[in-house]
Amino acid sequence: MRTIALLLLAACASLKPAAVNDVATFVDPLIASKMAETKIPGAAFVYFKDGRVVYAKGYGFADVERKVPVSPETTIWRVGSISKVFTATALMQFGLDLDRSANSYLKSLQTDPRVTPRMLLDHTAGFDEIRPGTQAAAEKDVLPLAEFLRSRLQVVRTPGEVTSYSTYGMTLAGLMVEESCRKPYEQCLRERMWKPLGMTRTNITVPESLKRDLAVGYELKEGKLVPQPWEWYHTIPASSINSSALDMARFGIAHLEHDRRLLSDASFREMHRQQITMHPLLPGWCLGFIEDRVGQLRVIEHGGNMAGFSTLLVLLPETHEGFFLAAQFEGGHFRDEVKEAFLQHLHPAAAKARFPVPQPHPSDRVKALASHPAFDMKNPNRARALLHTFAMENPLHFHAADGSGYAWIAEQVVALDKLNPQVASRLARAFDRWKKYGEGRQAHARRALESIRSAPGLSGNVGEVVQRALA
Repeated sequence: MRTIALLLLAACASLKPAAVNDVATFVDPLIASKMAETKIPGAAFVYFKDGRVVYAKGYGFADVERKVPVSPETTIWRVGSISKVFTATALMQFGLDLDRSANSYLKSLQTDPRVTPRMLLDHTAGFDEIRPGTQAAAEKDVLPLAEFLRSRLQVVRTPGEVTSYSTYGMTLAGLMVEESCRKPYEQCLRERMWKPLGMTRTNITVPESLKRDLAVGYELKEGKLVPQPWEWYHTIPASSINSSALDMARFGIAHLEHDRRLLSDASFREMHRQQITMHPLLPGWCLGFIEDRVGQLRVIEHGGNMAGFSTLLVLLPETHEGFFLAAQFEGGHFRDEVKEAFLQHLHPAAAKARFPVPQPHPSDRVKALASHPAFDMKNPNRARALLHTFAMENPLHFHAADGSGYAWIAEQVVALDKLNPQVASRLARAFDRWKKYGEGRQAHARRALESIRSAPGLSGNVGEVVQRALA
């Protein structure tokens, strides 16, 4: 293990030792225990806040066979789909109209004219996620972006309406970066992003001088560590960037502090805000980033998986802090468990709080059951099982303060009366004690009873029960 937090004097000069010690005291045993539990050989962690690295550390081995320890400064990891955040940031640098047809900015191919740059970045373009086919057998087989995409941009959902994670959409955004920059994708990012931020260990094509610093990807098979082969992807802008933990901290800090070398304040804010969600109480999608909530704490993040690797970049824009985590083993719960625990440590009140989960109104559930093909109002047993149970055995919701339970049962009494007056009259007796309710519920119950009484063609059975209740 190698700790460099206290050695990064330039980055940490203004930080109090207590802040570093607090993070170290919590994170070190957390990561060590999770690694031991899952048998992960190596990991890297870096936490940054207010524009500075607070703590960075390597754990275990980057290369088990050569006994190379993980260094947060030098070890290079395959960050996988975190590449999508780099691509989104790069596209935002060109000041494109995000809501204009993407075809306006594409030269070598065209797609559905309804698709916009915004849809590519928030995963609503509606493309099919065709598999297999994103990988190449070797580096020499990786196709140019336009050639690869030309036959694969199949729109299967209405663009802009539904989120669906799209490797092809982000790869098309990468092609748009190339054509806007008029340079190859990697060169464009190196010149416009990595070099300005000092990200000297971030790349797609690994220079010969850095290859010895690459972490080896491992998977555990039958209790043994098995090195994984290097994966080559045609979808380079969505999949293929490599970086060190400290370089990822530089990138995260640039986003949190709105570094003008990358984007304007307005562009950063646009990237970080929620663009779309499938429900107001669910996390949604930003531009490049995915929104999440840990308790009531909002984060924007992106993870990455490659054969033998798992990574995660987490940012908290409101508190100007974030962290990056990398480890071997694709998939698994290591990164998510560390994330959850660390956020609860940083912000215990917010991260442990839970939003109240809205429950469907019981009458809504009963209505759904009443519409089910298996329910038949003509069947007395089924009518009693559903309607009588709700009215007689669910007092909390039959007596809902807004009167909705009373109103719905009144409607069912009238409908049932046309089929089976005897069963309907028994159901109407749910209102027998309405005069003992509170004043508000009394008013709702009276209205429900009067609505039954005024129904045309009411049977004597039901009429008698209702008249007696209203007397």
